Amino acid sequence: MLSMKASKILALLANNDPLPLTIKQIAAALEMSERSVGTYLKEVYAYCREQQLEVVNKPGVGILLKTGNRREELLTKLSGETPFYSSEYRVHYIISLLLNNWTTYTISLFADDLSVSKTTVEADLKEAERWFDGFDIKVLKKTGSGICLSGAELDIRRAIAAINRIFYTPQAKPLDRPRDYRLSDETLHRLTGAYRNCNIGYYTELIQRMDRYSRRPLTDIGFESMLEYLIVAQQRIKLGCYMPENFWPNKPNDR
Repeated sequence: MLSMKASKILALLANNDPLPLTIKQIAAALEMSERSVGTYLKEVYAYCREQQLEVVNKPGVGILLKTGNRREELLTKLSGETPFYSSEYRVHYIISLLLNNWTTYTISLFADDLSVSKTTVEADLKEAERWFDGFDIKVLKKTGSGICLSGAELDIRRAIAAINRIFYTPQAKPLDRPRDYRLSDETLHRLTGAYRNCNIGYYTELIQRMDRYSRRPLTDIGFESMLEYLIVAQQRIKLGCYMPENFWPNKPNDR
């Protein structure tokens, strides 16, 4: 689901096709700061990749969204009334964004996204902090910057898997199944909805190779847990987040 501000930026770009818009022009048209536009554009780019829409960002020229014959379809998707989000949804939304390294988010940006007051977001953030306490992760609020997380990399990966078990977008269309009997349809749909563009087939093959090498195939539960761990690990590595070298302090000497 796109945030409200990201939807407005995308609609503006779609309506302006085939002409580009600069960040300054977008900010002026939507009465946003240029910094906020830059933040929401990350979400716009991710959405366009998922929907196979081409976005061209030319330095000194501007941003161009090539909608082709899909403009009306896209604008119809983006139109609608301001949605209402429950308290549970808002807390899960805040947790999910913070776990995905959105360090530029502020109370104001969350309030805009969720169509609520800053006071409401502050209350939701306290609920999110209590949830993070269960993983030994702290929420840091930096004046003049944004909200970020502080915690061990393994704890953050555990938290990502936990929130994605309850907060994800179900897939409506049929999915191609990787060839492994241990992966249930329910888990396949959840993983595909929770982790955008993850290559489940690739990680399935890695685990199958490990099974053949060890000659001790994982159980159904073990297989699904390992699959999700690999997906989360790869996403964190793409963000430049690695496990510390001393993670295995009792590692036996190589023989």
